[in-house]
Amino acid sequence: MAATAAAAVPDTDLTKLEWHFPEWLAQFGPLNPVNVLDYFEHSPFWDPTCNNAVLKMQTQYNALEALQEHLRQMTGVEFAVVHERWPALFVIRKQNRRSPTEVLPLTVYHVVHGRIYQSPDMLTLLNTRMLTSLHHLETAMHRARELVEFQPSSGYSWRTNEAAQAEQERSTRQEMSAVNLARQQESHQFRMNVDRLMAVLATNGVQAAMSKTPGGQSSGGADSSRRKKKGDDASVSSRKKKKLSQQQSM
Repeated sequence: MAATAAAAVPDTDLTKLEWHFPEWLAQFGPLNPVNVLDYFEHSPFWDPTCNNAVLKMQTQYNALEALQEHLRQMTGVEFAVVHERWPALFVIRKQNRRSPTEVLPLTVYHVVHGRIYQSPDMLTLLNTRMLTSLHHLETAMHRARELVEFQPSSGYSWRTNEAAQAEQERSTRQEMSAVNLARQQESHQFRMNVDRLMAVLATNGVQAAMSKTPGGQSSGGADSSRRKKKGDDASVSSRKKKKLSQQQSM
């Protein structure tokens, strides 16, 4: 959440709020027991009417020791650092001081690496723990209901872990068998489609071969015979001319 100096609205649930002011940390350095309350007063968790704010307005009480001493002499709401492991962790408590030795805790805040969180109150904490416990109890009851069996001959009985595991394995095998059967059916259907396509292609090829006319084949054979006859005639004529030429030369 971005840093703001506005005070928290009364009756607002701040337990889900996380507040951080990186600009302040960059300017004034890491947190320590002296400046952590100065950092805290910029957050929406701060109460501007608290005794800390009243004393801070009086410049003669700038020293931390003097401020703490005068806070003990006052009554009303105040903020105090009750635990520290600086610079990583600070615990700040909002409390109602009734006397120098008696205070009533109101709210607790945690400052973890510059991030401020409000701790939930006891009622919220108990409600959350009870709801969590009831959820786990309900889950256990549902699980127990799944493991109980009833037989008219033997009555109620509990399934052991081995029986439950065997049933789960049987269910898994049935699911795998159904998947394998579906795959086999798909493969069989694919092969049937391929065979049907090959049969169609083969039938089309036979019909195309039969559609060729015999006349075309005879015409081609006659042309070949005529070409062969012309070749033979040319060969005979060439031999005759050669023989005649030899006789004239003699």
